[in-house]
Amino acid sequence: MVHLFLCFEKKDMSIIINSRGKIYEKNIIKEKHLKKCCANCEFNMGVCAGGGKRLDNGEATYGMPIDETIEMFPNGCEGYGISLDAFIKEEKLNGR
Repeated sequence: MVHLFLCFEKKDMSIIINSRGKIYEKNIIKEKHLKKCCANCEFNMGVCAGGGKRLDNGEATYGMPIDETIEMFPNGCEGYGISLDAFIKEEKLNGR
């Protein structure tokens, strides 16, 4: 037997109606996130300690001054990981 579901959202609520007409409501929590950038990265040690690749010459970002990485990667690089301080700020923004 195949169950079909109809889902739609209204303000802060998700409504699900299954194939038998049963209605389920679920609160939607919209998470707040800090911008993904070198300033919030776990590899920010004043210089980059990550393993990304520079966009200008393809060399490693390791040891690059953070000011340069922020300019080169305004949205973080592929090696981005959130720092503990940024994670704590995000949790507080989300009421946890």
